[in-house]
Order: sequence, then C-alpha cells, then structure tokens
Amino acid sequence: MHKILINELKFLRKGSGLTSRKLQQTPELRRAITEKYGFGADTLAINHVHNYLLQELNSLGESIEARAVRNAFGLGWENNPYNLLKRRADFSMQLRRHSDTVEAYENQCMEELAIRLVSALPQASYPEIRSVNVSAASQGAQPEPSLNIARKMIVQGLSELYGLGPHASEIFRCFGNNKSAYLDANVELQLLPSRRGPDFFNYKLRYTFRGQRKGYKLGIVTNSQDGELLANGRLVDDVYVFLNMERDLEGEISYFLSQSHFMFHDQETGTQRVLQFAKMDESSRQELLSLIWRLDNADITIIEVAIPEEGQKPGTLYEHRFSFDMPIDIHCVFWKSPAFMYLNNMTVDVSKFPDRDSWQFNMQPFMGHALRGINRPDDNRYFLAANCWLMEGNGMVLVWSKPIKG
Repeated sequence: MHKILINELKFLRKGSGLTSRKLQQTPELRRAITEKYGFGADTLAINHVHNYLLQELNSLGESIEARAVRNAFGLGWENNPYNLLKRRADFSMQLRRHSDTVEAYENQCMEELAIRLVSALPQASYPEIRSVNVSAASQGAQPEPSLNIARKMIVQGLSELYGLGPHASEIFRCFGNNKSAYLDANVELQLLPSRRGPDFFNYKLRYTFRGQRKGYKLGIVTNSQDGELLANGRLVDDVYVFLNMERDLEGEISYFLSQSHFMFHDQETGTQRVLQFAKMDESSRQELLSLIWRLDNADITIIEVAIPEEGQKPGTLYEHRFSFDMPIDIHCVFWKSPAFMYLNNMTVDVSKFPDRDSWQFNMQPFMGHALRGINRPDDNRYFLAANCWLMEGNGMVLVWSKPIKG
C-alpha cells in the first residue's frame, strides 16, 4: 500500500500539480484518507480529500523539503502553474541547488506524507464526534454525512494545532453546538422609565444580525436553573428569565409578547416585514421540552415566529426588538450572546434611566480577547467596538449604585 500511495502522490505532482480532477484517479489515496476519518470507501467528496491534502502539505513546516514538495504540487502557482519541470527549475534557482537535489527533497516529504496516511489516528486524541442536532434527533434524523466529515476534519485540525488531546471532540461546545451563528450583529440596549412607576425600569434590547433562518424561538423561564437547562438544550434561539414573579405571570408574558417583534429586511426592494411572536401551542411545547432531562416545564413558555420563504435567503438581515420591566432595586442587568456571534458594535444607553443623576453606572464586558476598549464620553452612553467573534455566553454586565460621597 505504501508504494502505491507514493506512486499516486508522484502522479499528482505532475503537470499543473494537485487538482481535484486528478484526485479522481487516485483510488488508494482516497481510500487511505477516508479510513483515517473512520468512513467507508468513497464516502468523502473529492473536495474534502483535496482540502485534507492541502492541510497536510501546509502542516509540514518551513523546511527546504517541505517547501520543495509544496512547490512540486503547485501550491503558490495557482495563477499559472506551468508544469512540474518549470516549477522545480524555478525552485532550484532560488536554492542554488541542482534539480535532482530538489526532486530528492520532494520524494523525502512524500514519504512522510504516505507514512502519515497509513498511520492510524490515536483513539484517545481523536474520539468519535457524537453531537447530534436535538431537533433532528427528535424526528429520528441523523446528521448528513458531509456534515460529519467536515466536523471530523475540523476536530483533527484544531486538535493538532492546539494540542487538545482527548478533549478534541468537545470543541463544538465552544461554538454553540448546531445553533445558527449571528453574523455582523449589532446590539443596542437601553434602560428607560417604566409604566409601572419609580420602583421599576424598562429593559429594551434591539439586535440586528445576518443569517438564514426558518424561524425564531424564545424561551421564557422564572428561575435561572431552568434557564441554563433550556439554553444548554439548544432548543430555542434565546432564553429570558423573569425574576421576582410575585406578579401575574400570564399578564407579564402577554405584555412581553406585545413588546416583542421580529423582522427581516429585503435589501433588493428596500422594504422590511414585521412578524409578531405568538405562544407555541401546548402539545408542541410539551413535545419540545420533553427532550431535556430534569427540566421542570410547568412554568416555561415558548414564543416563536415563523419566517416566510422570502425571508430565508442566505445573508438576510434580521432584527429582533423586545422590552420588559424589572425592579429598580436589583442594581444590575446583563447581556449574554445567545450563540456563536460576530459582534460589530454594542451600545448601552442609560441617559433616560429613572432619576439618572442619583446613580453611578459601570459597564464590565466579559468578552475575552474581543474587548477593544469602551468609549463612554459622558457615562450615559457606552459604546463598544468589538469587531470580533464571541462565544456563546460572552457578554457584559451593567451595575449601578449610589455615588460615594467624599
């Protein structure tokens, strides 16, 4: 098998170098790669095999041998690959070495590639990925083979890059595990007077983001434990916790529904369409929540919108607005990213907070390396230019207290 792999690699470096079309004529190489990932023969698409080989060639380092073999396979010659003899002669001139010497460098690295391909992956380092979309599982569906292949390739690459070892299979938890990403998101948060009087304030939030969605679900819970379980269950797009529920819960939810809107923008026509949230029917709610073990679903409400077909195009601009009232004596609010998100900007405005001059505010982001600094010229409007990816759970906390008198 080793000798056949070497011959097929030598075939791939001929002419214009490594191409997807030529990979069709290397059955032993394709079989070795599919077996390395734990799939049956011919399961991997040609583009996955091509990407794998590019990854392996780029991971060889910057030795003369590694550079020589990448040159032989046409990497760096994509605009005009010429042929193998021309690429080798050019590299020989750069090194001031004979072409035969450069060919020997190429052969040496191809030997290393072949050894990598026939060496089984350590099971401890690359365990099987078993994450399954909860919604798909509830319908008896399995992940698409191409999706599983992509996951395995990502896990292998990140495990080698960061030395993840036996924890490699958990990597997708960092990205929200099957939840749709929020792209080019902008978040605006305002604290306003409440219709209930001076003992409350109104928390108003507005998102804009890009993506492709068929619907949007929100979970409403009355305690933090249920909120965490529901968020970790990946069944809804976001979760809101209604604390201090001595008040009428149904009345609070009805008010929340009246203040919650979802819309999509049609950039081709310059129009937008507003969608109203509605409570999920009881049988669907019970079926959905039954998928999460230990969840007490008695006081959990699911509200949702169905997005029409014209609002499901890739890269559609969505907008979500909502508000609800909170007791003013909690002295703290927070915002967390509901899923993997690319955050452009975040703005927090407290200028209209009840009795604003009596309070001192402080915003503390917990966004890891995404934090670039906060601009707060008058302590009424906090502006954070992130322009970076956030993991699920990254966010900020805003606290307020009476100023300390000197």
